[in-house]
Amino acid sequence: MERSCGQPLGVLRWPTFGLGQLYRSAHSRIGALLAQVNESLRTYYVLATLAEYGVLSQQQVCDRIEMDRSDMVRLIGDLEGRGHVVRTRDPEDRRRYHLILAPGGNAALPPPLRRDPCRRHR
Repeated sequence: MERSCGQPLGVLRWPTFGLGQLYRSAHSRIGALLAQVNESLRTYYVLATLAEYGVLSQQQVCDRIEMDRSDMVRLIGDLEGRGHVVRTRDPEDRRRYHLILAPGGNAALPPPLRRDPCRRHR
């Protein structure tokens, strides 16, 4: 009996192939849902990180979500322009920026992930 998908058995036997297929499908579906509310997975990653950890430097956010610094600069510019993030200079090191989740960014997150101002952050 001929297989309709046309993918070689040698590839289908590897769990990593199946995981890759699952990742691509989930990434696409979640990205489409976030696009409906003018967000992307990358903006979501930044907002969720700031909601969980509180004030962080731009570099700390990059490190936590494994994003290149040059990509982060553009992304933060967009988030700042939409009122989702506040970027301030570190008074101790003027080369560094601190990022703070703004009320608009908190509202953009799903309710279970929103920052509770009464909750202590790390």
